[in-house]
Amino acid sequence: MNQTLIDKYKISFRYKLQSFKSGKAEYFPVAETSLPHLTDFLLTWSSSDEIEKYLIPEIEKTRNGFISEFETGTETTSMTIGINTTIFYYGNKPEKYPQIPTQDLTDILLEWKNFLERPFNYNNFSPSAS
Repeated sequence: MNQTLIDKYKISFRYKLQSFKSGKAEYFPVAETSLPHLTDFLLTWSSSDEIEKYLIPEIEKTRNGFISEFETGTETTSMTIGINTTIFYYGNKPEKYPQIPTQDLTDILLEWKNFLERPFNYNNFSPSAS
């Protein structure tokens, strides 16, 4: 990934070992960023296939001017993806909502998709605190 984006948003992609009461344990892909709403969004889009077949094409339609904006979201965050800027909305708070360049969002999503497609590597995981 572009080091500038990693530094700008403090991005980390890794696997986390989650243990369950049943004794079973599984590794899950985890994304972390300096923007909680971006992190929430990435964790919701944890299928590389859905990112490639749905999300990226919709963003590209916006960036190419075929539609004026694209709205999507998670249970806690809504997003408006415009040609140049993506805005994260949450709750009904009258505060300034975080924004990032849509190009940055696209680049981060492509890197997340690529991470999800790579085979699991035990050198890229962190133990669960639970």
